Amino acid sequence: MKLIDDFKMTPFTRTAWVSEAARDKWEGAIKSCAALVSDLEILSVEAGHRPCAWRTVSRAELPEFAKCCADRRLSVLPVRWVGLFPGNGFLHYTPEGDSQAYCIIARDLDAALKFRAAFEAGDHDIQGEMLGFPLCCRKAFAENWKAGIFDPIWQAACADYPGWMPAENRLRKIEAHPYSNPLLRYIGLRVGFHIPHSFNCQETIRIGIERLSLAKEKDLVAILEHLLSMPMEAQLLHGILQIRTPLFYVINYSVPTHEKYTIKVAGNFIPKEGQWLGQGNA
Repeated sequence: MKLIDDFKMTPFTRTAWVSEAARDKWEGAIKSCAALVSDLEILSVEAGHRPCAWRTVSRAELPEFAKCCADRRLSVLPVRWVGLFPGNGFLHYTPEGDSQAYCIIARDLDAALKFRAAFEAGDHDIQGEMLGFPLCCRKAFAENWKAGIFDPIWQAACADYPGWMPAENRLRKIEAHPYSNPLLRYIGLRVGFHIPHSFNCQETIRIGIERLSLAKEKDLVAILEHLLSMPMEAQLLHGILQIRTPLFYVINYSVPTHEKYTIKVAGNFIPKEGQWLGQGNA
């Protein structure tokens, strides 16, 4: 993958619906699913599934957020003030400002301090370990980060076929497990809290099963699984990533590539309000 040198795009996320009917039916459910995932990030620490969680909290909300965590016997340790940024699922650098705080949430203060030390040292592996990320995904992320690939979805699409991908072939057609599908994390729809090293990472799937067992809203879990099981197509070019689903398009900033890369993910859920390949669906 050849990247454009010295290219830095202002972060952005945009969503466009295929129809008003799709938006009316699904927008509220998607927001509820994203809120569920956000809650599970904290619940997974409270339940002892992982040492730490990571949350960006506005200056105004920080006191109440810390109080709510304290009521759950969780510590909140702010580590850096940052500026505003869009979206709720992806950011690869710290925007300047002081309107929000990067916070570590932990049951054990020593764990929070260990995470802070790793954060200040730029040690992605220790940070990932403290956040409960699988070793396979941490290693892949570290390798990609060193290469300047901060959003390695193309590498994840190729991971199950090492050595197979010729340089001139920039199209991948794959199947994905919904628990290891990172394509909708830009709008907060995900099961894992990390970027999986592949669309079928078995450790990510195992952790996803464990995390979803904490959810009380089983109907929302089912909706989340269905949404992540839709057919999808992702196209990456010149730092812009466009993801097409039967219900909506997501446009997000990503890795600045010279050439276009396309990932086509097979899926088995097409809502009746959706459109796929130009056809309505029952």
